[in-house]
Amino acid sequence: MHEQLTKANDDASFLADDLAAAHAKADPVLALILNDLLNQAVSLRGRLGQVIEAIQAEENQRQR
Repeated sequence: MHEQLTKANDDASFLADDLAAAHAKADPVLALILNDLLNQAVSLRGRLGQVIEAIQAEENQRQR
């Protein structure tokens, strides 16, 4: 499961990067739409990172 979450986190990073690049080149109307999608992608990446950290902390706790 950890490997799949790490892959999903990487994919969310690529998505956020690509949306940011598209946002930078977009006209003002499209930029408004992309801004919402970009915010969601960044939020997802952050939440996935928190889940991964929690799993790692739990695994470390079990090893002690």
